[in-house]
Amino acid sequence: MSDPHVSQGSTANGEAGFTFLELTIVVVIIGTLFLFSYQKYLDLLVDVEKANVEQTVGVLRSALGMKVAKLVVDGRIADLKKYEESNPINLLAEVPISYKGEVADMQAVTVGAGSWYFVINEGLLVYKVKNVVEFFSEKEGLDQIRHRVSTVFDEDKKTIVGLSLRPIEKYSWFKKI
Repeated sequence: MSDPHVSQGSTANGEAGFTFLELTIVVVIIGTLFLFSYQKYLDLLVDVEKANVEQTVGVLRSALGMKVAKLVVDGRIADLKKYEESNPINLLAEVPISYKGEVADMQAVTVGAGSWYFVINEGLLVYKVKNVVEFFSEKEGLDQIRHRVSTVFDEDKKTIVGLSLRPIEKYSWFKKI
């Protein structure tokens, strides 16, 4: 005969327990929450990388703008030409932690993902993308963002008026080009 004071799902000594069905439901709910939160975590990693790249490029463009302003003030605007295809990192007072240095050519590169480097013989500043799943380049299969310092000319295309840091290929995060 069963004890009327012990409910179903409880042990004989009065301790409450879970049925297998309740435990299964809890595991399914926790697993579902984990899957959604993990995908959000991965998206946040891409957002962080994208923001870091954009911030670094913005700082480099500001450094180029300050160099142009200095040369204009000093009356040395003709000197802008020598900065074409130069390493813009050299204009910074503090080098980013993710910058790994200069290499002679693209074949010699052994830097890890999430790193910047400068290719001397091509005049390219390169960022090797870490989260490649959500990165798209107009050059299929490219897991890099490549920039080059170039001169900016006036409307007549005769006089150099500035410097620009431009991407070599169009790229996008999260949506295909």
